[in-house]
Amino acid sequence: EVKEILAAGMGNYKALSDFIAGSGEKAGLAMRLLENVSEKDLRDGDAAIFADHLLKAPQQDKGLSDDIYDRYLLSPRVANEKLSSWRTLLPELIPSAMMDKFSHNPGEIADWIDTAITVTNTENYYNVPLTPGAVASLRMSDVLSEKIFYVALCRTLGIPARIDPATDRTQYYLDNKWNDAFLNGEKGKTQEKAFITFSTRDVSPVPEYYTNFTLARLENGRYRT
Repeated sequence: EVKEILAAGMGNYKALSDFIAGSGEKAGLAMRLLENVSEKDLRDGDAAIFADHLLKAPQQDKGLSDDIYDRYLLSPRVANEKLSSWRTLLPELIPSAMMDKFSHNPGEIADWIDTAITVTNTENYYNVPLTPGAVASLRMSDVLSEKIFYVALCRTLGIPARIDPATDRTQYYLDNKWNDAFLNGEKGKTQEKAFITFSTRDVSPVPEYYTNFTLARLENGRYRT
């Protein structure tokens, strides 16, 4: 596994090697972290940033699967933002009392973001996502950067979170299920429900969007995903 990771890192193999070697007793967890970032992250990721996430990563609770922990809590990658040390920066930029409150009630995080962060899509001319630390510092964001910030804040607090690839909505994992987090006044929106039936020989299948299926909407004679 180490050889595969270093090979995927190409010219960045030295940084990856230093990160793994410096992880000590957490070498296994370090490998799990590297297995849950993009190939581009392996090629240009900073060893110091990887190390910061490994050091500050919350403990894996009993009952939380490795898949949920690795992909949605341990991983420093949320979307297509630049990797940064947000596990260190966010607690420095958000009052500790507020962080403690959020850790006990993740449903309130979205409400706070709606009031604390100004969302604008006119200032970010090149549509390059801001890092979570930049959003917390500027108190301003575009829509995607706000979602990335939400997920990063949840993970910093030890709450698995993601941007749902099917609905593009932020979600946090609690009580063994994904819960929608409504940003930008999305509360009150109603959605019609539909059902998809899958046929497989797998004993315990876990269908994933893009990997096993996609949804498309017919618009002007063309299907759009």
